Amino acid sequence: MIGALYEDSLARRADVVVEFADGGTSPLPVDRWRVLRAADEALLRRCVGPVLDVGCGPGRLVTELAARGQLALGIDVT
Repeated sequence: MIGALYEDSLARRADVVVEFADGGTSPLPVDRWRVLRAADEALLRRCVGPVLDVGCGPGRLVTELAARGQLALGIDVT
C-alpha cells in the first residue's frame, strides 16, 4: 500500500499529504525529489564507471546518469 502511494505520487497520479499528530495537514512536495539541484551536478561529475546508488529514493541521480549513457543501478527499500 505505501509503495503504491509512493509510486503514484512520483508518477503524479496522486497528491501526498502529511498528517500531523495534532490533526493538521500539509502537502508533501514530491516533485522536489525529482528535480536535479546545483549540488547534484558536482556529484554526477564524480561518477566514473558503473554506479550503484543505494537508497536512491525516486532515482533522480540514476535517471540522469542513464540519460548521459552511464551504466547505473538504483535500489531503495520503498
